[in-house]
Amino acid sequence: MSCTPEDLNKRCQELAAKWQACTQQGGLDSFVEFAVSVSSLTEFLESHGLSGLHQSAHSLEQKVLSLMDQLMDPSAGGALPANASQLLDAQVQEFGTRVLAFIRGHSSHLAERRHVHDPTHDATPVATLVPPKKIVFVTDTPAAWKDLVAQVGFFHVQVELVGTAQVLPAVPEPAMVLVDAANRPLAAFVAQVQTLRGQFSASHIVGLNVGIDFESQQRALGAGCDACFATGAQHAAIMARIVKLCSNEDEAPYKVLVVEDSKTAGALIRRTLSEAGMESLAITRPQDVLTALASFQPDLVLMDMYMPGCTGVEVTRVIRQHAEFLSTPVVYLSGDSNVALQVDALRLGGDHFLTKPFQPGDPQCRGQKQD
Repeated sequence: MSCTPEDLNKRCQELAAKWQACTQQGGLDSFVEFAVSVSSLTEFLESHGLSGLHQSAHSLEQKVLSLMDQLMDPSAGGALPANASQLLDAQVQEFGTRVLAFIRGHSSHLAERRHVHDPTHDATPVATLVPPKKIVFVTDTPAAWKDLVAQVGFFHVQVELVGTAQVLPAVPEPAMVLVDAANRPLAAFVAQVQTLRGQFSASHIVGLNVGIDFESQQRALGAGCDACFATGAQHAAIMARIVKLCSNEDEAPYKVLVVEDSKTAGALIRRTLSEAGMESLAITRPQDVLTALASFQPDLVLMDMYMPGCTGVEVTRVIRQHAEFLSTPVVYLSGDSNVALQVDALRLGGDHFLTKPFQPGDPQCRGQKQD
């Protein structure tokens, strides 16, 4: 999946604005808003395959969550210790610097390609920050990977074999860098992975022939590997990973049908879903639900609990009379927090219950399974 430099830059600026507001206003509320922004950006980077930036954002997210626990302690008085705030500020600034460097580097490379291939720029599509379908094997034993390299070529993926002592160009970034740990000291392998992770913000880095012991796996992943294949791993498993990552087909967006009699509420819900990369359709008349289900084929239905002349439960019971829609999840939306009512509604065909008003950053609104 790809994203534009403008979209990535906008997300980064939003994060910086939230952090600035947090440092100026202080208090738990502003810190929670900042934490939600960090979490949202982390998910965004992961969904767009920007592996290195995602790892950096994830590290920032973990730090923010640990500090939130401290803030919620009554003895903290709703304020961060000065040293913790300074360290977090440094981490935020470092992350922002890395994002900007990545955008500039890739934008420059894209501009060079435009100049070479299309001097007029007339037919140039919008630039996207997506790694090319190229993978690099970093190994001193290329013969050991000869058969696998040949198989990868059948999928129209460019493959480059380089030695462990060679330096890779920063751009364009390959989709995947496979680093062979065979016959190498663990420290040398880990050091090279760290270097590659610092160099590549989008590439997936995969360790090959990593020891099966805990320490080897832990250090490889901690250095920046997205995945590790232990010594003796079948080439078929490695091949499956490569094919999955380099597939030319983007995953279809998640589709949500919104049944909400209020046009304003429906529009707000659709905007939130769109920001999360989901496709949606809103209908205001529950009588149109069967037609919408058949034509839109949603993965989920967000159902307003109370509508003029009809309740969400009644609509869901009608939906469940049709075998083709039995497995379509239905999530109720209601301002009523009555637990007994919620249980009864779920018993009559629903799958989950969200209490309005809800916040987009709430874990229950991110599609996470709740116990």
